[in-house]
Amino acid sequence: MRCDGKTLQLNSVLFGTRTFNLPSEAAALVFRDPTGSTNNLWQVRIHDGSVFYTDTFSPEVGKVIIRDPTFGAYSVPLDQLRGIRRNRP
Repeated sequence: MRCDGKTLQLNSVLFGTRTFNLPSEAAALVFRDPTGSTNNLWQVRIHDGSVFYTDTFSPEVGKVIIRDPTFGAYSVPLDQLRGIRRNRP
């Protein structure tokens, strides 16, 4: 990871090196346990590679609203939704 105040560069085995302009393309960077363990009930993936962990989401006409205690509500258009799966029993 590299951040120079104008861009954020991330290097991922899965996605390769990606650069994001700040703040138009990246508003936050959240670090989680590298094992991927989380206590949230749902895992929501979208086509740009983002993964959200949440306990609540709402299907609406043409979109899904993800609710996060840190970021608030986030709207994902259905054509950008890659999948939703239960993260724990």
